[in-house]
Amino acid sequence: MKISGDKALKNAFRTKGVNRYPDHEDVKRARNGRIFPSVKPGFTIDPGSKIFTVGSCFARNIEAALQPHFEIPTMNFSCPKEEFPGRPNGLLNEFNPACMAQRLTWASENFDTSTLEETMLGTDDVCKDLHLSGGRPVTKARARARRREIDKVYAELTTCDTLVLTLGLIECWYDLETNLYLNQNPGPQVIRANPTRYQFEVLEVNESFELLAKSISSVMTAGVKNVLVTVSPVPLQTTFSGRDAVVANSYSKSVLRTVADMLVGEFGDQLDYYPSYEIVTSGGLSSYYEDNVHVLPEVVTGIVDDLTTIYFPDIKNSNNAAAVG
Repeated sequence: MKISGDKALKNAFRTKGVNRYPDHEDVKRARNGRIFPSVKPGFTIDPGSKIFTVGSCFARNIEAALQPHFEIPTMNFSCPKEEFPGRPNGLLNEFNPACMAQRLTWASENFDTSTLEETMLGTDDVCKDLHLSGGRPVTKARARARRREIDKVYAELTTCDTLVLTLGLIECWYDLETNLYLNQNPGPQVIRANPTRYQFEVLEVNESFELLAKSISSVMTAGVKNVLVTVSPVPLQTTFSGRDAVVANSYSKSVLRTVADMLVGEFGDQLDYYPSYEIVTSGGLSSYYEDNVHVLPEVVTGIVDDLTTIYFPDIKNSNNAAAVG
């Protein structure tokens, strides 16, 4: 970014009150031990609108808060406990820009993902679906049927007014045989048995931006009006990069935060960034459970309340969000 000195001065005066880092006396922005940055929305969302959420666990928290007031297609998917013990729609989680972009492109093209059987590893009786974020093995027939259920949910994306996209991490796995990104690694035995098929990648800034910008453009062309981007405050729990996980996580979030700003610059008032990541991390480890990974419920509630006040001003703030995890 390069701007003239005159404009820089005008920016400082125009943002007086928020152009300095807040101290503990700034009760408007420093609340409950965390900092809530000032946000000027490029758009607001009316009650009754149709909203689609894609991303990590924070997307699931947004769903729960907005469901009473909006049509949320992703809440219509439910997975049996014997297949996935977490949230009923937790298998919809997408964590990295490559898998998100892939999924958005499939949705805009109405692609049948059940045909991608090469990424269902195992036998007809027991297989692992690498396009899902986890779950227990199922039969291939069930894996195909479940993919069709998920495709049906994503088919509603292009009929939604707003897409909420939560970026999680930049580490991912790539299948060189199918040229597809995977939402989980194939497992040690499979990787060792196929040493040249699977590739681990740490996505870079420009690569992540290009993947997301292209896929966001495709869903906007297909009908989505606005996109709200957030960065998940949940840290990278395990890294395959060879770095210390703390360092790998810092780099991951830095890349995603940069990409978010690049997307704002690319799409203007049609795409906003909401600083959930900054809010949580401003509180340090006090924002998290003892595992230093999962965000405390009261912190999530404060974020969702702030988010809804800004972008959904006509609805009552939610006070029943679950922990980010």
